[in-house]
Amino acid sequence: MLWILPMTSQNRSNEFYHQVEYQNQKYAVILSQLRLISSKRLLRKIRTISKGEFKEIKEKIKSFLQKKTIPDVRRRRNRGLGGLSPLLF
Repeated sequence: MLWILPMTSQNRSNEFYHQVEYQNQKYAVILSQLRLISSKRLLRKIRTISKGEFKEIKEKIKSFLQKKTIPDVRRRRNRGLGGLSPLLF
């Protein structure tokens, strides 16, 4: 079992995304979509991130998990979640 974080080529910059660069192209790691999967589901390794990038992403995930306030999702439902998952950290 391992944790994975999906990436997007869309340039997003807020607390739910972490910017990375790979082969002179910018990507964003989607922190709010952390998933647990079986390693048996992996077909190939796409890329490896540096230790520095891993440390930054890990710290951002920790800050999500340590938040003590819960956002008011009811208020957002009227406007939709704008593509965000209603998961609460």
